[in-house]
Amino acid sequence: MQKKRTYQRKKAVPRKSTKRRTKPQAKGFRGWWKRMTSL
Repeated sequence: MQKKRTYQRKKAVPRKSTKRRTKPQAKGFRGWWKRMTSL
């Protein structure tokens, strides 16, 4: 039971971190792509 609880808790941490990290990256990529297309 302890092992399962640790796994679930560990999975939720990286998942939230990944989503947060992807948000800013996508915005920067979109802005860079729009700028390149405009040029």
